[in-house]
Amino acid sequence: MPIPVSAIVASRLVSVYIMGLMYSAVVIIPAWIVYMVTAGVNIKNLFGGMILTLLISVFVMTLSCLLGYVVAKVSLKLKHKSMITVLVSLIFIGGYYFVYFKAQSMITDLLTNLVVYGDKIKGSAYLLFAFGSVGVGDAKATLIMLALVAVTFLMMWFLISKSFLQVATSTGKVSKVVYHKKTMKQESVTKALLFREFKHFT
Repeated sequence: MPIPVSAIVASRLVSVYIMGLMYSAVVIIPAWIVYMVTAGVNIKNLFGGMILTLLISVFVMTLSCLLGYVVAKVSLKLKHKSMITVLVSLIFIGGYYFVYFKAQSMITDLLTNLVVYGDKIKGSAYLLFAFGSVGVGDAKATLIMLALVAVTFLMMWFLISKSFLQVATSTGKVSKVVYHKKTMKQESVTKALLFREFKHFT
C-alpha cells in the first residue's frame, strides 16, 4: 500500500480519541472543578486533574478500540449480522436504562457509606483507588496508572496494526447458495416494494 498501515490506524485513532475525550471530559471536568472548590486549589490537584483527564480519555479510546476489534472479529464468523446487531443493541439499551434508573439509589447508598466503600476499594481493588488518587496529585498512583494505561494502549496498537488489513479486507463468512429454477410472478410496484421492505426488516 502507498499509505503505511500505521498512518491509517493513527488517523482512525485520533477520531476515536477526540470522541472519547468529548464524552469523558463532560463527566470528569465538572467533578474536578467541584473537588478543587471543595478541597482548595493547589499545584498537586491542578496537575492531577489534568493527568486524570488525559488518562481517562486514553483508557476510553483503548477500550473502545478493543471492543471494536472483538466485534469485528466475531462478525466475520457470523451470518445474519444485522439481526445480531439489533439484538445486541437492544440488550445494551436495556442494560443502560436499568443502570440509569438505579443510579440515584446507588449514588445515595455510596454517599451514605462512603468510608466503608472507600476502605473496601482501597483494600481489595487498589487499581481503582490508585486511579482516583491520580486526581489528587498522588505521585505513586500517577506513575502506576501512567505505566498501566501506556502498556494497555501499546498492546492495543500492536494488535490492531497487525490485524488491520486482515479485518478491513475480509468479506466474512459467506454461505454457498444453490440456484433453484422457479417461476416468477409479476407483482405491482407497491406490493413489490412492500415485500422488499418487509424482507429487509426481517
